[in-house]
Amino acid sequence: MEANGVASIGECMLELSGQAGPNWRMGFAGDTFNTLWALHALSPGRPATYVSAFGDDPFSRDQIAFLAQNGIGIGSSPVIAGARPGLY
Repeated sequence: MEANGVASIGECMLELSGQAGPNWRMGFAGDTFNTLWALHALSPGRPATYVSAFGDDPFSRDQIAFLAQNGIGIGSSPVIAGARPGLY
């Protein structure tokens, strides 16, 4: 983590929300992730890092890409072969 940055440690899970018809909307959430998201929004100039372990499946890759697109790094969090994110 960079100096003056903020980090959060935990698990970011997949959140599925029902839409009209047979469609689902997928997002990412969890108490530690939501806290980091809010802190990052309040202090956009400060580096943000989410410390966790990630899988190597398509959902985990989407999760890592989502974090990066929103300015949140994963530091040296491991990517574990065969692991998948939690779901709620």
